[in-house]
Amino acid sequence: MDANPSIPQAASPGAWRSLPTELGLQVLEELYALSDEANRSRRRSELATVCEEWRDFFWAKANNTLTLKDQDLPLFNSYTRGRHPYYSATINLRIGLKPYTCDFCDQEENDYTIAANNKIFTESAYRVLSTLSTWQSAHCVHLQIVVRSPSDYEHGFGFRDCPKHTVQAQNRRFDREGSCSRVIGSLLDIDMKHLRHLCGPHVPRPCFPQAPAVDFFSLGARNSARGCSASAHEKLMASLPGLRFLRLKSRRIQGAHQYGLRRGARKALLHHLPRGLSEIEWIEAERFHGDDQAGYGLCDEDLIQSLTQLSRTIRRLALEVGSPGLHFARLARNPSGGTWPQMQLLTFIVNGLHDATEIDRSLVHLGEAAMLMPKLRRFECGFRSAATSCDLQYMVQDHAATLLIITLNFRVSASVQQTWEKVAERNTAHVLQVERVDGEQGVQALRRADKKIQNMRIIRKDY
Repeated sequence: MDANPSIPQAASPGAWRSLPTELGLQVLEELYALSDEANRSRRRSELATVCEEWRDFFWAKANNTLTLKDQDLPLFNSYTRGRHPYYSATINLRIGLKPYTCDFCDQEENDYTIAANNKIFTESAYRVLSTLSTWQSAHCVHLQIVVRSPSDYEHGFGFRDCPKHTVQAQNRRFDREGSCSRVIGSLLDIDMKHLRHLCGPHVPRPCFPQAPAVDFFSLGARNSARGCSASAHEKLMASLPGLRFLRLKSRRIQGAHQYGLRRGARKALLHHLPRGLSEIEWIEAERFHGDDQAGYGLCDEDLIQSLTQLSRTIRRLALEVGSPGLHFARLARNPSGGTWPQMQLLTFIVNGLHDATEIDRSLVHLGEAAMLMPKLRRFECGFRSAATSCDLQYMVQDHAATLLIITLNFRVSASVQQTWEKVAERNTAHVLQVERVDGEQGVQALRRADKKIQNMRIIRKDY
């Protein structure tokens, strides 16, 4: 019987393989883009079953990010140990700590809870690094770890934008400020006794497995995510010899004194930053008001000393600080080599600095530092306080240098503009184009800038 002519016949595999590689990839890209929104996942899954080449292409597109919970790690290990799934470029590990009830919202964690949480954190970190240690170092893997208790969602502590939250069981009401009185929890640390048990008796000194495939590491990058101690950071980063991109978040909520790192711990952490880093994002704190800001602020000499040690390799730096204890003058007096030859993107957000003279002086010092950065293509700086706000954005694009100054209740002096004109002339040989936005227009522009600040992070591929 002849085949029904109305039914199209499938092309032979040989016909597909006869296409040039570039044309074949273009066809696959078109098929990937044409998948409609309603049946996208099912359609792409069907396309992945056509042949091995199509499977590799569509799996790589669909599984670029792999999200795991701590209970998924044994299966993840059995599936990928020794054979890196090259289509998974980002590993998101979400570690769940012990839950708590509403009765314990306003109480500090006891020793039992702290020990149990440290054990969970240590074992999860060890398991994921043990698997990643079997992957080849040629693969660039992003490892992101978020640690929190599932009860944080139940009690609304994970939602900063929610003004009110009601716990239905006991009808207890928490507003945004009231939730700050809840001691969110102690900083996580490594349980060395449990780590020694995981390593086994054949390892003389307990440590995490080396994972050279990881080039990007992020810990606690989400709202209300738990932070960890400086020693824990040090031990984790010591297991990542190929680390180039680092994102650290040490947010301190007012009243939760165990949540952030004090100056001594920050100094130790800054001292042990890997020397091969090229991108750093450090989010220190949100805006807060209190009489202990000095204890939590990054001190000038600690930060500048650590940054200058990385000045030959660092390309992108984003820093958000919650206190005005950072003086920018020393950035322009780099003692380790004079210049920042690779710096391309620089972002500073300073919360709490309201003195107009100090803001003006800081902008001048930052301009002097920018003269030592010949490859600087984008600079963003924001000063935030209840009385005064100022945003300065410098950009080099399409053979032009532009400077946007947005102010509220503040007037930038002529010396700031003159300094940045010298930056444009020295680094780009272009005439600086300046735009100022003040008054009511400045209010609207600052609101847009506040939204933009959320995306000011350095981990982006626009350069």
